[in-house]
Amino acid sequence: MKILLAVWGLLFLAGDLQASGRIVFYHGNIGMVTENIVINLEDESTRVIYDKLPNGIDDNSILLLSSYADQFTVDRQRYSTKIARWQVNIPNHIGEQIEIVLRDGDVITGEIFYGDNNVYGIHDTRGKSVIINRGDVSHYSLERLKKPEQTRSFIEWAIETNNPDQYPAELNYLTSGLSWETLYKAVWQEDGIMLDIFAKITNQSGKSYEKYDISLIAGEPSKIQQQRRMAVRGGVAAERRVRSEIAFDSAAGFEVAGFDEFYLFDFSDRVSISSGDNKQLRLYPRKTFRPQVFYDYITGEDNLTTRIEIDNKTEEGLGIVLPEGSIQIYRRTEQGEQLTFVGEDRINATPKKHKLRFSPGRPFDLTAKTVTLSQRRPSQRETVRQMQVEVKNHSKDNKDIRVYHSLAGEWTVSGNSHDYDKVDAATIVFSYQIAAEATLTISWKERVSR
Repeated sequence: MKILLAVWGLLFLAGDLQASGRIVFYHGNIGMVTENIVINLEDESTRVIYDKLPNGIDDNSILLLSSYADQFTVDRQRYSTKIARWQVNIPNHIGEQIEIVLRDGDVITGEIFYGDNNVYGIHDTRGKSVIINRGDVSHYSLERLKKPEQTRSFIEWAIETNNPDQYPAELNYLTSGLSWETLYKAVWQEDGIMLDIFAKITNQSGKSYEKYDISLIAGEPSKIQQQRRMAVRGGVAAERRVRSEIAFDSAAGFEVAGFDEFYLFDFSDRVSISSGDNKQLRLYPRKTFRPQVFYDYITGEDNLTTRIEIDNKTEEGLGIVLPEGSIQIYRRTEQGEQLTFVGEDRINATPKKHKLRFSPGRPFDLTAKTVTLSQRRPSQRETVRQMQVEVKNHSKDNKDIRVYHSLAGEWTVSGNSHDYDKVDAATIVFSYQIAAEATLTISWKERVSR
């Protein structure tokens, strides 16, 4: 039986250059990779080894497919991981500290005073000079170049065929270290909001991918507990420093398709991403819309919160699938020159025709307070309160205010100075506009039974 390496590379089919493969990025530190490889079968029985693998591969997920599957049979598949230790050229490091592990398990630590291709001379920590034959050495590392041990993985297939030849195939697997998230960047101007939406893909898998088709899944598939072990196994690569690159090509983008409980985004261009890198790819063309801005106050709190809302509809300037992600909000000055960061928030997954909501933070020029004017208990289960909320607008613009109040148990509200809406069984809201540099006072009596 011959032992051959599987060849990774680009295939020329019908005159077109095929992609190196495809990566499907998921939320939750997992990706599905399809690599285009060539299996070189020079004999009827061949052992094929492939070792260009990521650190966190799920060995249960390894699947070899080929349109030429009728030409060969995979009898066995084996996945193995071994430790790869760093080696150095000792004669070039005279005078440096070294640790040598011998084949019998002994460890010698000291300073190099001699080295050639056959023997090494070490002044050990006991002050003795030791001559070591190179053939007795298992491995060694210099203090100056010391690096952590890493693992190298490989797949071995035992393949039978009646027609020895080279066959194109697809190697499919799941791996940790691949993930994506949605980044929203909003510029809030006098005439509305300008929204850029990017998909940030991250590769901490320990393997670089060149010229791959990229797809993104919005939604998180079920994965059994083994995924936790995969993350640990790939942990060395996860600690590396991340480099960033942003693709600002406005012509680039994704095609969106929905299936089952997920949305699939296919990127139109092939992407290369090295291990330790992340890239930001434009998910949609730039969107502009004029939102509603509310200032929400929850009774009993010290501050209001700015809320920006817009219906996710085409006629409102959106009408697109909005995956969960983070949003950074910037505000441009009235003169339109200076840009200032004003807040950051999380956006929930927002389907079409639903309301998009996010908050840049708390307004500086609005204040509010809640006062319990009186309280009595006609019985052990019943409480009657006279409540008042005062909101002050210190700005020169009118503001839309929403005051939310919670009521537990069975309740009634009477003598209210302003009308309210019932949000749910335990919440009411007063929605009013407060004039510039004015004060809004809302009062009511509540009777609550528990």
